[in-house]
Amino acid sequence: MREYWLEEYERLVVAADELHHRIEACERLIERVPVEVYRGEQDAHEAHILLQAATEIQADLNQRYCHIRLQKAILARLIDGLHLPH
Repeated sequence: MREYWLEEYERLVVAADELHHRIEACERLIERVPVEVYRGEQDAHEAHILLQAATEIQADLNQRYCHIRLQKAILARLIDGLHLPH
């Protein structure tokens, strides 16, 4: 059972890392769009739609990331529980 939990924990670590990178990509997009509007490189109406979509996606990714962090914490407790003193 411990081996299964360790494999599951590793899967969660990889999933959390992937989500973290996607959250950062959204953040870069959210920061870049207003600059592009200022420079005249992006239509303001399209920028508004893009920012709205990016913030909604980022919120969803953050929620999933928090859920995975919670799963990791619960799983870590189970794994650590197997190493209690005899």
